[in-house]
Amino acid sequence: MKIQHLSVILLLFGCVTVDKSVLLDRSAYPVPMSAVQVLIESDTVPEDCQRVAMLHAEGPEIFTSEADMWDSLREETGELGGNTVQLLFMGGPDWAERFLRENPDRDATAIALWCPSSNG
Repeated sequence: MKIQHLSVILLLFGCVTVDKSVLLDRSAYPVPMSAVQVLIESDTVPEDCQRVAMLHAEGPEIFTSEADMWDSLREETGELGGNTVQLLFMGGPDWAERFLRENPDRDATAIALWCPSSNG
């Protein structure tokens, strides 16, 4: 019984939350997470892309890996109808946050995009 409670607590703490500002509502046309292409900031975005949403993800650093952040951003992009996510920033807490907070967050900022030329 105690192990089950601990598992639930760890799952709750390990969650990545994604806040979004929707710019283009394509949620009627979701895209599977596995089909969402990932771009980093220095990648060239195809000219036919449209911004679907601005995304901000965060999760407790101790329980959240970069892979968890990527998966959450890809999943949210797909649910919003985007097929590409461009990462603008991902990082852990700075020294001040580590000193002042007991459980500092890992953060990421990204843009969810719909790119017809990438749909395939």
